[in-house]
Amino acid sequence: PDVSANKIVRKISKIPGAKKIIILGGDGTINEAINGLEDDQLNHTYIGYIPTGSSNDFARSLMLPKDPLVGLEQILSSKDYLALDLGKVKVDDDKEYKFIVSSGSGFDASIVRSANSSKLKTFLNFIGLGKFIYIIKAISSLFLSPYNHGRIMIDGQESKSYNKLFFVISMNHKYEGGGIVFAPDANPQDGLLSVCIVHGLSRWKLLSMLLHVLAGKHEALKGVELFNCSSMDVTLENTWNLHTDGEFLGSYPSYSISCIPEKLKLLV
Repeated sequence: PDVSANKIVRKISKIPGAKKIIILGGDGTINEAINGLEDDQLNHTYIGYIPTGSSNDFARSLMLPKDPLVGLEQILSSKDYLALDLGKVKVDDDKEYKFIVSSGSGFDASIVRSANSSKLKTFLNFIGLGKFIYIIKAISSLFLSPYNHGRIMIDGQESKSYNKLFFVISMNHKYEGGGIVFAPDANPQDGLLSVCIVHGLSRWKLLSMLLHVLAGKHEALKGVELFNCSSMDVTLENTWNLHTDGEFLGSYPSYSISCIPEKLKLLV
């Protein structure tokens, strides 16, 4: 039987009235759960979250308890909640996907696609080293992930062309890929996405850029752009891999992305 978080939450959502749902898992699990709820259902749904995944970037950003029992006690005794932004991606077939932490196209989505199909990820998760699969796959994807060319429109106004795009990442939180600070100034309560774009760099310069990213020192590098926006439209020359919260969505030639302010009610 299908016991995915998405299907379970869809069943719960049919129950009338306000609801509290406790989610146990990683960033992908909470992504599944949130996508099981319609936007209006989120208005009267309160989420408790206990992180047990391989990257746990959502929990890391909010400094949620690592001990599951401590986290459960905090949720059960909660008398308040955090109102957090969500992101939404709309792809060219008019499907929409919400995300909690981040959505990316290009390099990081290639890592996700490769990691999620790897048997090594299962083994590393079993021994508590799951986040290292992303580092391993990043090394190979550095040379295998294709460049792209395209145009990006920001907030429906400013439009800019890019050559040799390597990735476009939209963040609600600072971390992605197990604690990598792609968006140092991201704030999950400001109603904005923090975007990181890398373009125009050779493969060897990309290696230097990634080392700077790991150290959180990439903001001033040539070929790296960081900015905030409420929406963004991406039109590409070729199809590109796309993910939300480490869940691979497919390959698309265009997509639109936006922030849904303070839509997630997280019990604290």
